[in-house]
Amino acid sequence: MNAKIFSLVIALVFATVSVAEETPAKKKRRGGAAGNNVANSVLKQLAKVELTEEQKTKIKELAKKSATEMKAAREEAGITPELMKKRAAALKEVRESGEKKKMADALVEVNKKIGLTEEQVAAFQKTSSARAELVKSAIALLSDEQKEKLPKGMLRAKKRGGQQANRKAAKKKKEEQ
Repeated sequence: MNAKIFSLVIALVFATVSVAEETPAKKKRRGGAAGNNVANSVLKQLAKVELTEEQKTKIKELAKKSATEMKAAREEAGITPELMKKRAAALKEVRESGEKKKMADALVEVNKKIGLTEEQVAAFQKTSSARAELVKSAIALLSDEQKEKLPKGMLRAKKRGGQQANRKAAKKKKEEQ
């Protein structure tokens, strides 16, 4: 009797395991959820400042616009999710190598290492700028009290975003002349 129960339990365990292996894992939603990913990322960074519901809604709206721009730039340059993962892994590898490098230098090294085209590098820069603008816009929505609670890294990012915008404007003005 015990042998029958034992074999029945073993059979159930194997059946459960085989059914679990056959069921495909849930895939992350793409497309419409992309704006949410960008928004969620920024909202997570701003969690300490205790955003109001109105601020969260505005940030999500801004993120949808940014996500659309980013997606268009990536598609235009032929950047696939696999290529993005490859770049992220290579960047992580460079950072963990122990060498102290500026982020710009590390990115140049990574871009060469994985063989990105100039168009793809420009697309990555465009997406990075769009994200920086999103963060800058999100910070602009904050009250002075909330800005005091911001992590130091976000304050630096805000300043860099402004500097990048100033450089772009100066470059554009110079090209027009």
